[in-house]
Amino acid sequence: MKTIFIHYNDGADFLRVFLNDLPGGGLFVPTTETFEIDEEIALEISFPLIEEGLLICGKVNWRRSPTKWRSALPAGIGVSFGSGERSRVEFLIDFCKGALDSLRKPGRRVPVDFKANILSDGKCLVGRTKDLSSGGAFILTETPLKENTAVELDLFIDETIGPERFNGYVVWCRAQGKEPGIGVKFDFVSAVRRRRISRLVGEVEDSLVPPPPPSIRKPVRV
Repeated sequence: MKTIFIHYNDGADFLRVFLNDLPGGGLFVPTTETFEIDEEIALEISFPLIEEGLLICGKVNWRRSPTKWRSALPAGIGVSFGSGERSRVEFLIDFCKGALDSLRKPGRRVPVDFKANILSDGKCLVGRTKDLSSGGAFILTETPLKENTAVELDLFIDETIGPERFNGYVVWCRAQGKEPGIGVKFDFVSAVRRRRISRLVGEVEDSLVPPPPPSIRKPVRV
């Protein structure tokens, strides 16, 4: 699976090329590279406030080839997103519309970069989180694990105080491609652990909300 890295200066740039007419949403990606229709592709999308990027997978829905004459329509492809990417797509749309400060959605995935130790069957694998939701996490790791494998995750949320442990199991695995890794669904052993993750997701969302412009006090006439 090929990966295209796209950086947007602001949310308006992203919304300008978002394809609302596709069932699960999509994105126009300017490129002169050749892709086949229905070819799977990964988009690594970043913004000034999300430098680590957010990975979204999709398929090439249509393509526009470069022409020999000058055209107002740039060459590129239309990438459609499947239902499995809905939470990431909704997060990006809310972020670009500035709605993160007023809207909290269950299951929303937020980009985070934590060191993660994956403990399974007496082995310890080293990885890093790519994104996180209140129900699970995408962990980058070179070592694949089978679906339904029980794991214990040691997340180094604050490396100065050591890891925090969460239980879960593997729901999908990507062994090849630009970013191999596993999807882990949390299996919370207590309400404390559940609240910890929910609070962490909220903190990340808050950090992505631009600060309000400074208020300008007008002089008071007496």
